[in-house]
Amino acid sequence: MSIRYWLFAVALGGCLIGSAVAEPEQSLPEQQRPPLQKAEEPDSNDAEPQNGQAEQTKDTGVAGVNVFPAQMTGDPERGDAKAKPANQPDDSSYLFWGEGLAQWGMAITGLLAFAVSIYAVCLLKGTLIVTQRTLKAAAKANAITGRAVREAAKSAERELRAYIHIKSANICNTLSKDTLPFVQIVWRNFGQTPGRRLIHFSIIRFAEPDFSDFRMIDYSWATMGDMAPGHDEPSVVPLAIWHKHKDRIAKGEIAVFVFGQLTYVDAFGAPRETNYRLKMLVDSRGIRDGRLIQCNDGNTST
Repeated sequence: MSIRYWLFAVALGGCLIGSAVAEPEQSLPEQQRPPLQKAEEPDSNDAEPQNGQAEQTKDTGVAGVNVFPAQMTGDPERGDAKAKPANQPDDSSYLFWGEGLAQWGMAITGLLAFAVSIYAVCLLKGTLIVTQRTLKAAAKANAITGRAVREAAKSAERELRAYIHIKSANICNTLSKDTLPFVQIVWRNFGQTPGRRLIHFSIIRFAEPDFSDFRMIDYSWATMGDMAPGHDEPSVVPLAIWHKHKDRIAKGEIAVFVFGQLTYVDAFGAPRETNYRLKMLVDSRGIRDGRLIQCNDGNTST
């Protein structure tokens, strides 16, 4: 049995003890007590009472005769001497075993009730502390659950979203003298959902082989619509001054750089972009097939 039941039992027992104690008969105040009557001293001239009469008076307790002698209390010099009958109970013992016993019982009951109240307050405080800890743990669990849900949503989005990258890039018609060469970049959607509103921004530079200024200035652009998953879409950019720099390109004096950006929106409404930097491959035999290769840096995507 826990301590709360013991305290409840003790408090209930104190209440029963206090109510079971009978209230003693209250004594009359001193102002309402009848005055003590002094025994009349027999006259010396009178004859002594007979023995039978004296014994009858002592045995029967005739009114007006104080059978038990009175005791004097107080200090006669201060004038507060009082006569107290010999058969009157002691006030100190009466206050303890009379009215005092019931008051002691009620006092003990009150102390027990106070102890029970303190214990109840402690229990309430403990309950509040446990409740606060539970709420904090629940809030932490909700935060963890929300974080896990968001991570799961992001993981599903990464798995299902569109990924549009370059499949191939070439400069076509490089050996033809009659037809103007052009750059053809083939894009493919490697994701599982469509890419929407595709726009291609491109720049072609004839520069030295160590060219590094890939700023998006004076670019051309073209819309490409939407692209389904696994679908290929070509993007064509003409080379207007190819024949002017063809010989220098074949000797390796200058190189052809093609760079730009493709923007689109995935199925989840997030804007995406693919940045690329390409350079024309030229070997010791000169221009072979016009293939474009990626530069060392600058090829990123979101």
